[in-house]
Amino acid sequence: MDNGLKLSEVAHRLGISERTARRYVRSGELPSVYYGAAYRVSEEALEAFVESRRSKPPKAGASGMPGLPEEGTPGRALLEAARELEERAGETAASVTDISELLPWAEGLFGSITTLVRVAHELGVGDESEQIWQPNVLRVIALTKEKRDEILSADDQAERKRIDRKFEEIVRRVPA
Repeated sequence: MDNGLKLSEVAHRLGISERTARRYVRSGELPSVYYGAAYRVSEEALEAFVESRRSKPPKAGASGMPGLPEEGTPGRALLEAARELEERAGETAASVTDISELLPWAEGLFGSITTLVRVAHELGVGDESEQIWQPNVLRVIALTKEKRDEILSADDQAERKRIDRKFEEIVRRVPA
């Protein structure tokens, strides 16, 4: 009998702290059951939660295509830059084969994200445009975590924590 996922498993899958996962459960945003002195979340509930959090594409721009800023606008240039960054991350991921290469690779990607966000703010591109390219950035972040998991064994918890702290330092440098 499957009793569902523990909060620590939910937190790991979502890339959040266990405390944040608990807040989602207690607020009712993430349905759960209290079983065996711990909250448990079903796979279906987790999938529904993730789906509810996906960003919705903005309304069609003047270009007529949903979610795409018009050609030649700053928003369109940022979208193209974010797509290129995601593509570059995917292409270069295969070259990262051990722990010594992981942090410099992630550092470079997050440096590009920082530049992208800074330029968006300098250009005064609004939230609507940010919703368009932000999913690309989030996929780059997810890719770095997948690569970390691929390189590190499940037994290497100390190294995983060290890498996660470094990732957090890098991400904190990305302007909000």
